[in-house]
Amino acid sequence: MDSLYRLLLGPVRRRVLALIFLAAMPVTTFAASSHHDTAENVQTLLHILDYISVDYPATVKDGVVTDKEEYREQIEFSRSLNDLLDKLPAHSLMRKLRQQVDSLQHAILGKGPASLITADCRAISQVLLKAYQVPVTPLSLPSFDEGKTLYQQECVSCHGVEGKGDGVMANHLQPRPANFHDTERQSHRSLYSLYSTITLGVNNTAMQSYSLLSDQQRWALAFYVSHFFATDAQIQQGRQEWEAGHHPSGIRSLKELALTTPRQAMSKGGEAALAELLYLRRHPENLTATPTQALEISQKKMADSLHYYQKGDIEKSYQSATSAYLDGFELTEGALKSVAPKLRKHIEVAMADYRNAIKKNVPVETITAQYNAIIRQLEAASDRLRSDESVTVVLVGAILILLREGLEAILVLASIAGLLAKANRSHHMSYIHVGWITAILLGLGIWYAAHSMIDISGVRRELTEGVAALVAAGMLLYVGFWLHNKSNAHQWRQFIHGSLEKQVGKKVLWGLAFIAFIAVFREVLETALFYETFWLQSTLKGQQFIILGFVLAATMLIAISWMIFRLSLKLPLRQFFIVNAMILFVLSIVYSGKGLAALQEGGLLSSTPVHFIEIDLLGIYPTLETLLTQMVILTGTIGWIWYQKQHEGHKITGHKAA
Repeated sequence: MDSLYRLLLGPVRRRVLALIFLAAMPVTTFAASSHHDTAENVQTLLHILDYISVDYPATVKDGVVTDKEEYREQIEFSRSLNDLLDKLPAHSLMRKLRQQVDSLQHAILGKGPASLITADCRAISQVLLKAYQVPVTPLSLPSFDEGKTLYQQECVSCHGVEGKGDGVMANHLQPRPANFHDTERQSHRSLYSLYSTITLGVNNTAMQSYSLLSDQQRWALAFYVSHFFATDAQIQQGRQEWEAGHHPSGIRSLKELALTTPRQAMSKGGEAALAELLYLRRHPENLTATPTQALEISQKKMADSLHYYQKGDIEKSYQSATSAYLDGFELTEGALKSVAPKLRKHIEVAMADYRNAIKKNVPVETITAQYNAIIRQLEAASDRLRSDESVTVVLVGAILILLREGLEAILVLASIAGLLAKANRSHHMSYIHVGWITAILLGLGIWYAAHSMIDISGVRRELTEGVAALVAAGMLLYVGFWLHNKSNAHQWRQFIHGSLEKQVGKKVLWGLAFIAFIAVFREVLETALFYETFWLQSTLKGQQFIILGFVLAATMLIAISWMIFRLSLKLPLRQFFIVNAMILFVLSIVYSGKGLAALQEGGLLSSTPVHFIEIDLLGIYPTLETLLTQMVILTGTIGWIWYQKQHEGHKITGHKAA
């Protein structure tokens, strides 16, 4: 990219530049315009607006034109905006867009102040992004090292190693390559504007399009180029502002980071806000995994899904739609449940309907309508998450996350502990402790690995959770049958008269330890992800209440388990077996429903929606597959209990006759 200097040069002096972006536009009519074309057209519009906002201040100063050629180009650029709007699909905000464009054109013709022109361009860009939901962030974190390598390969010969425009080819270029340390010009550049120019290029100039680079490579290069603007002192100050939780820039997501210019940051919070912006550009990992960022990923994946569907690639469309839910929206559920539970449910249902519609190969118009509805809902969810946080909402949300994910595991552990106590084997609780502690350590280890070493997709996460839940359901069902069998009169007498010590040998102990492991392991990874997204979305004060909520929820779970344990010990042995067997039967039904639902969410099992209630706590979901499986388990269990009762009755009659 030896010619990247064109990106940040002063005003280009040729009138032909005014037609560059129009030449780059795909020639499509409104009727034939696909979502992919719309995204490209909107990106081009944003690119033009960025060009105007950056170059106008040097063209008109205090109402006086300083460069007539460049001023004519500015006028032509502004006039081209209406032609580009004609290529976009109809939208309720189109009228507002045209009014804003007209206002911008009049301001340029009237040689208005640069601050007004820049503000108008930014306002139009914001409405475009709101109306057409064009992705403006990388799908995953850009690599600083990759950006550095690309810069050295493509750009260093012109811009120099330190980006000062003093590369080996600089003396042969007119005008000279830009100095990336130029405060005046760089202060108007957002990360997205850098990425957009790298993507589209500038026709009829040395700055070609680098669309052959992957999307992630272009973002990596944009992030790397932007770092030249920052000093070490600013980076250090920005780190201090961020770690102190002050957040003077107000940036809480990659989207906000990508769209914010240094000038905007300065206007919002002075030098402190600028320093924080520059620090986050160098360390964007601080913004990962927030609910709003997860929703941005969800929107981008949904856009990919619609694009593939329009091209006729059903498989990729379904995969992208599944990823939109698992790698994006699902990570926000913990936060949304506390601030907008009804909206969360509506989105979840809408995304499931969308995936089913893809499988049914419905008309493109139907899919597009569903897509647009989901995007509006995701934007509404993002707005809710960005709103001022309530201490009560944060506290309740933090409590509910752990209670929801941990209650089933606690019931299993309490039942196992009670069984060992009844068998006079409490001294072997160490087996159970090994099980649940190993589950927590392994779950947290996988969560850490997913961040730093390997890529664990949402599909893999759901597969792990689903299989673990189904294995747990099977084992709990088996133990439940075993316990209920001991409650029968004849078996009960054998159990009492035999050695309780012998009834629970090492094989059984390790089996119970494995059940404890499975019951806890399936909850740990998802709980960690929910708390992580909740934590990163909250302010410093909110994070304190998240800690408090976690402690309160953990205390409540311990109290519940202790209460169940103590109550079970007070029951006569026969009633103990019956009660615990019933608990395990119910939990097996819960786990089977949740396990199948996880596989359905991961796209690994078909899902047939039916009109039925949903009770997440009990693992009841309105799909034919989950309900039929649970019905089979329920009727099978009832039938087995009835058979045992009848069999026991015959034995009692036989003993009396004898």
